[in-house]
Amino acid sequence: MKAIDFRELLHHPRFSFWKIAGFVFGVQFIINALTLYTNYNLPDTGARMKFLNWQMSREYLLQQLISFVLVSALGFLIFNVFYILTARKAGIKSFISVSILGILLIWLIDIGINYFYYPETFSKLFTAPVAYLLDILSGVFIIAIALLITIKIARANDVTTRNRELELLNARLELEKKEADFQLLKAQINPHFLYNSLNYLYAGALPVSDKLAEGILTLSEIMKYSFSTSDHEVNGKVLLKDEISYVEKVIKMNSLRFNEHFHVTFNASGVGETDRIIPFVLITIVENALKYGEVTDANHPVTFNLEISNGELNFEGSNKKRNLHTPVPSTGLGMSNMISRLKKRYADRFELKVTETADVYSVKLKIPLH
Repeated sequence: MKAIDFRELLHHPRFSFWKIAGFVFGVQFIINALTLYTNYNLPDTGARMKFLNWQMSREYLLQQLISFVLVSALGFLIFNVFYILTARKAGIKSFISVSILGILLIWLIDIGINYFYYPETFSKLFTAPVAYLLDILSGVFIIAIALLITIKIARANDVTTRNRELELLNARLELEKKEADFQLLKAQINPHFLYNSLNYLYAGALPVSDKLAEGILTLSEIMKYSFSTSDHEVNGKVLLKDEISYVEKVIKMNSLRFNEHFHVTFNASGVGETDRIIPFVLITIVENALKYGEVTDANHPVTFNLEISNGELNFEGSNKKRNLHTPVPSTGLGMSNMISRLKKRYADRFELKVTETADVYSVKLKIPLH
């Protein structure tokens, strides 16, 4: 465990010295008041005057001042060290070591005070050491109270800190969502014009070419889903069946370019009606394969397999690399953006494995659905 920086503790303590000193002063005041009351009511006049004179003497007041300073300093260290150990979730050995040291210091302060101001009591250390057992038990009690107080405060602060962090995180996410909604609204102005134009072109293409009209309709449906995804999200997720339908339309759109020479398969099984996933993850893998894979080789078709099993989505994509004289430029932004979104949503609960050889590129993705 990292050593405690006492300079940092002195400059930025959790419990200030003056708060501890105020508490010690209050306890000391009560003890002295009770002692004064007891001495004042002693039936023996001689004993009463002896104790009252001693309690009002300079020596007694100096002894009380020294006790006040030493106990306040020790309390300051014990409370703050216990707080640091609790905050760091230190082991039991650390707490035991500090507790023993604290009890020893309390005992030494008591012995020192007795040595200088109460020699008769100090002599009992050697003649009747059992008489000091009460002082040791008092030290144990003080340490236990200090430990309980600091643990309770540390845990309360930990909960408060966590709640504050969650509130800040929720506020930031809310601001990001509002900003994203605003940007989406801005971005939808021109796309909606394009979407309406595609519908117009589809109507015009029907009498001319069924294939052309089908392509325009498919493109229109792809764009409509892209623009309206946020309207159907629940906690940032869309229905998996809608996402699969979107991917199938993208594959269909690409098939129109190659006709019967297009060899791409997409299989899905076990998909439930209510299964959800964050949008545009599957399409990133699919588009990457369609862009860089060989889609016209019947012997090595591009394959996509999606299976829902044990509450998990398993998606695999594999393609033969396209042999191009001029490589298709790639920024890698699509995959890196997908990984970033997966990390933000699923943290370390998803698995992504990319395997690449000289001829084949494959991706395996596993995502929890709950």
